[in-house]
Amino acid sequence: LGESSAHGSYYPLESTFAARLGDNLSARNPGQKIRVINAGVGAALSDGIAHYGFESLQYQPDLLVLYLGNNDMSHFVAMAGFRGFSARSIKLRYLLDRLRIVRVLNDLLPQGLLDRFAGAPPDSGYLDLEEMSANDRSLLLTLAEANATQNIERVVRRANQQGAQVLIAVQAQNQDICPADRLEDSSSGCFPETLRRIAIEAGRRSGATVVDVPAALRHHAGGQLTGIAGAEYFYDTVHPTLLGHAVIARSLTPQAEDLLLGNQAP
Repeated sequence: LGESSAHGSYYPLESTFAARLGDNLSARNPGQKIRVINAGVGAALSDGIAHYGFESLQYQPDLLVLYLGNNDMSHFVAMAGFRGFSARSIKLRYLLDRLRIVRVLNDLLPQGLLDRFAGAPPDSGYLDLEEMSANDRSLLLTLAEANATQNIERVVRRANQQGAQVLIAVQAQNQDICPADRLEDSSSGCFPETLRRIAIEAGRRSGATVVDVPAALRHHAGGQLTGIAGAEYFYDTVHPTLLGHAVIARSLTPQAEDLLLGNQAP
């Protein structure tokens, strides 16, 4: 479950880390029937990914693998750049969406009434020429981090209730494009430390296992944790190359195997 980097945009499905994870698990467990479904969706935010996670539980999976966070960090700020949005309106919507009574009323009210209130002025789809303030940008990044963290936690808790294990993978970024002086910058799309916090905090709150994918890529790049995982592993800021997919799958395999074996009936 994840964004386009999990879906494996521009590569055949059999080349993605989801498929390679299945291949690795099958090779390590001959005789076991293992099926992996790639449910990554390009451009998805964590709200949508959480929905896909809930939907996937109808197939009674043994394990969900979550690899996400980048889109929330980049899209919240981009969305506020349009005239129909603002940092404060996005914050209000974020807070309202987390109130159960608001969700119940949203389901009960007639759709026509909702459409009337949802109407937007004709120029709302145009970019706002006024530059966003540093405070508004900081607010949006804080909301984006909280949104992704809470959505991952929601998926873990729902999955655990239905007997499924969850593996949270720290999403990795290209260190050639994201050097130390461009980190946590919405204009560059570089959020390595935030993506790490999202996964670790969601794992801490929910008790889910977390795999440090960036560390695995750095280790592969330099034979030690201080290597640079750059253009050899990513073809842009966040989307893995074929080698990147292979290394990500390798990093996930041992923990995925442990969770699967521990989830089997005796």
